[in-house]
Amino acid sequence: MQQAPKIVALAAAALGLASSCETRPSQAINRRHIEHVLLSEAANQGPQGLYAVACVLRNRGWSLVGFQGAQRQDLGAFAHGQPDDVRQAAHDALQAMLSGGRDITLGANHFANTALGGTPWWAQGRAPTVVIRDHTFWRIE
Repeated sequence: MQQAPKIVALAAAALGLASSCETRPSQAINRRHIEHVLLSEAANQGPQGLYAVACVLRNRGWSLVGFQGAQRQDLGAFAHGQPDDVRQAAHDALQAMLSGGRDITLGANHFANTALGGTPWWAQGRAPTVVIRDHTFWRIE
C-alpha cells in the first residue's frame, strides 16, 4: 500500500510541518531520554527555551547528533536533580512537539548559547531565525 507516505505528507502539511520532518521520534529513541537531553540543553532557559530546543529536535528528525547534553555521563542524575517545575516544563515541551505544536524557531535546526560562548564558527555570517533568552537559533541547510 503506497498511499501511507502520501497521507503522512498531507497530514504534515495540514499541521504546518515540513513533510520531511517526522513529528514523532522513532521507537529506538526513548522519550524519557529526549526529556533528559532537553533538560541538559535548556533547563535554565525557562519553558519557552525548553520548547524551542524541542522544536530543533523535531526539525532535525529527532536526531540527537550534535546535542552535547546527549553525551553527558551523568545525564539521568542531572535531569532528576532539576526542580519539579523544570522537569514538568521539559515533559510538556516534548508532548507539545509530539502533538504537532507550532515551531517557534521558524524552522531552526541548530542553536547555541551565544550568551555564554558567542556565535559559533558554523553560524558566522548567517542570520538567526530567533533568539530566546541565551540561545540563538539558525536554519542551516
